[in-house]
Amino acid sequence: MLRGILVSEEGCTIKTTPKKGEGFVPYNRFDIKWGQVDANNKNYIRLVFDLKPGSLSEKEFIERTGLTGTPPRKIKTGYRLNRTHDKTGHDQLIIFLEDFFLENQIDKLQEILSYIKQFVAQSSFKFQPCI
Repeated sequence: MLRGILVSEEGCTIKTTPKKGEGFVPYNRFDIKWGQVDANNKNYIRLVFDLKPGSLSEKEFIERTGLTGTPPRKIKTGYRLNRTHDKTGHDQLIIFLEDFFLENQIDKLQEILSYIKQFVAQSSFKFQPCI
């Protein structure tokens, strides 16, 4: 399901390597990496998305998904949002989902997938400038 969402925008693809296991990397229509999905661990998955600066309302994200902030070096269901202070950078959202959440919070998972659809649609903000 997640793979289908990540390639739903024209030109978007995903790539994987044997090292990634069940994980993969999404690329936008400019063939630029804009995220990562790690699923090597047996009890959680990690989703990483590069976002257009300021495009995510953290308050609304929390309300809709039920996720709470996760401190660095803690792996539990939740999220981390790293906002850029550089005009040429990007915000980064990291989401950790434990198996229990994936199996028992279907409505919240649907909200997260809805956000991921938005992220895919905005992924082309990352592009190579002409030299």
